[in-house]
Amino acid sequence: MAAIFFDIDGTLLNWKKEMPESTARTLQVLCRYGHEPIICTGRTKVFAEMEPSLRDGFDGRLYGCGTNLFYRGEELLQREISHDDLKLCIDTLTEADMPFILEGRDYFYARSSELAEEAYGRYIIDSLGSRMLDADAHIRDLHVNKLIAVLLKRHKDTAMQDIDYVTQRLSSRFQVMNHNNRALEIVPRGFTKATAIEMLCSRIGLDPKDAYAVGDGNNDVEMLRLVGHGIAMGEASPAAKEAASYVTSGVNEHGIYLAMRHFELI
Repeated sequence: MAAIFFDIDGTLLNWKKEMPESTARTLQVLCRYGHEPIICTGRTKVFAEMEPSLRDGFDGRLYGCGTNLFYRGEELLQREISHDDLKLCIDTLTEADMPFILEGRDYFYARSSELAEEAYGRYIIDSLGSRMLDADAHIRDLHVNKLIAVLLKRHKDTAMQDIDYVTQRLSSRFQVMNHNNRALEIVPRGFTKATAIEMLCSRIGLDPKDAYAVGDGNNDVEMLRLVGHGIAMGEASPAAKEAASYVTSGVNEHGIYLAMRHFELI
């Protein structure tokens, strides 16, 4: 039995937020052969469960870049950001004029009027519906695992200075990951997808060097380095490809199927 940790966006799902048919079939075959597909995503629980294709078939679910873990229905970890650290983030992002999304296990919080300026923000608002709450109205009752900051197109000329400013202000308490100068992913220091994998592997008695991980983004680097078999998707970031031991084809080019065939898991 092999444990295979899968990122979601750009790995299990394409950029239209659809799971290719070959990927869905591959996941079914992996289970049939006794392997264990496990979600390991930057998405928090509420956002991941919005996708129908991700609701079943995964006993292990590692959410929010390692801040919230479930295995076979049991919650193993739920790490929320403190009020003081959240205030630092909100104040910093407000000064930098970056709309933010506070991502919790059960709800998202944002200033929707700011967020709606960008396509990604509108997608989040439309996807979450009633699970998207006003950040200012709930400022005294926020339950947040991580954040996303959106870089507005009207600030493209100062984007790098803004990114540097935010990173410098937050770096002592958070890891700030730049996603193509479009968004910053902000995660409490000490928590990554790799730390989540280590915790789960310890729980089930598995050496991470015997595990597989598949991803495409900068927040996948640590997990691709940790496991014995790190697999980067064809459209992965340069950092993810460098961290991986194998690069497969793209999401829509049967990348998951071909990777599992390469390692003789199916």
